[in-house]
Amino acid sequence: MHRALLATEVRRNAVPFLGWTRHGTGVHELLERQRRIRPTPWVEELTAATADVASIATHFGPTTAAPGEKVELPEGTVVPVLSPRERDVLYELARGSTYADIAANLFVSENTVKTHVSSLYGKLSVNRRSAALAAARSMHLL
Repeated sequence: MHRALLATEVRRNAVPFLGWTRHGTGVHELLERQRRIRPTPWVEELTAATADVASIATHFGPTTAAPGEKVELPEGTVVPVLSPRERDVLYELARGSTYADIAANLFVSENTVKTHVSSLYGKLSVNRRSAALAAARSMHLL
């Protein structure tokens, strides 16, 4: 847990903790224990946000482009409008989740995931996961 907190603190990346809360793991209890052992502002913030599981997803939005990635969009770039479910699938793809994992996390079938991925690929004008993630990052969708 300590290593996960250190790795996520710099960019305030709460995504790993979001995954734990979806599966019902007592992430709040784990963070509470960590807060008592090694209190830091980041641990305090995560502990407070996970006290109400629904709030962590709204408190910590999607991560932004990594340092060194292009910040400005090329002129004329049209950013596609994604449905809320397509955004969920995109975030799961960015986490490296398999279609089976995504289906389990989102409580849908793998075929539904494949449909959303196909729609994402079409909207992003790509044909594979790595290209979709690169395009999404360049458009600030991740």
